[in-house]
Amino acid sequence: MKRKFPLGFVLLAAATIVPLSGAPDDALAVLLRALVENKTLTAQQADSVRSAASIPVPIAADKPVFATPKQKNVSRIALAGQIHPQWDNLSTDVSNGPKPATRNTFLMRRLKLAVSADLGKDWSGLVEADFAASNTLEQGYVSYKGFADTEIMIGHTKVPFLREELLSDSVIKGIERSASHRAFVESSGRGVGAKNTGVHVRGQLPGGFNYATSVANTGAKNSGGTAANVANELAYYAQLGFAQAAGEGRLELGFQLGYLPDLLSTGPITVAAGHVFYEDARWCLLAEYVTGWYARLGGAAEQKGFMIEPCLKLTKEWELVLRYSNVQSDGLGLSPGALIRNASSTGTFDNFDSIYVGGNYYFIGNAVRATFGYEYGKATDRLSGTAEENTINGVRTRFQFLF
Repeated sequence: MKRKFPLGFVLLAAATIVPLSGAPDDALAVLLRALVENKTLTAQQADSVRSAASIPVPIAADKPVFATPKQKNVSRIALAGQIHPQWDNLSTDVSNGPKPATRNTFLMRRLKLAVSADLGKDWSGLVEADFAASNTLEQGYVSYKGFADTEIMIGHTKVPFLREELLSDSVIKGIERSASHRAFVESSGRGVGAKNTGVHVRGQLPGGFNYATSVANTGAKNSGGTAANVANELAYYAQLGFAQAAGEGRLELGFQLGYLPDLLSTGPITVAAGHVFYEDARWCLLAEYVTGWYARLGGAAEQKGFMIEPCLKLTKEWELVLRYSNVQSDGLGLSPGALIRNASSTGTFDNFDSIYVGGNYYFIGNAVRATFGYEYGKATDRLSGTAEENTINGVRTRFQFLF
């Protein structure tokens, strides 16, 4: 039977302990915590004693409170973060003309903070910011899962185009995504996909099939409405996929389409992509082919891209990653500095090839990880500028911390 002691008795005991102990603060704190744990005192009474004895460290309450939701029906609040400090050292060689300066720099590649909340079993929301990006809004949407095997999201998130883009930044195997990905997603004025504001639906179908569709703003990463749209039309994306267990891992196949009616003043963009993805405890492989038709005066240009990226887990900590990527722009033009991020460029070219050799070291699983790699890229068939060829090579390292 636990015995209750009057607060005055505890104060008297505290007064006795303080002069006898060589570390009175620690001794009284230990006594008060024990009395709170035994429910002899409440946390509030213990704090009163602590205050009277001038001990600066408050006594912990029975159940610490991490967050108090504004809405009483919130059933869960989760906080997550991603920190990506990075170092780039990239040099550019040209077939003729002056050599650009080597890019040697540290940067915060990503600095993300996200908060998600559930309201019951069907409704949830996510707000995510990237403080290292030019567009701070990373994601922000409301999700509804009241229909069987279906999720409806309203807001700003990724559209279903390019498997490499749909992979989270925290799990991509290389320092940066491939040149093929960047030619389609990151090209200024004609970027397709990435995160767009609109209505997004994802669902599971029988037999291992899945689907996704989005109706969203046309401009890539457009969260502000008509900015970057020519005639304020909407873009349409759709994906049909298949996934099942294969051996000791998981095999995934996918096919995607996108239609952007007014991003170009000359007419629409239509894109299509297909991928194969396999992963088990030791091996992984991502291969993706993408093509796009871009309206221009005199007929459409067909840009094509391809990437293949195998990886091998050598040990629990060490992983080897290889990648080859090729892009052919059909006269649209490719800037090497856009395809290998942060590199210099001396014009635009029609074709680009890149090879990446790198690895990962996992300190604490994927939560604490170092990524490092060497990339070589070569641009040929000059469209503008003085250099006939543009060659980029260099090393990068990135550290990852997730919470």
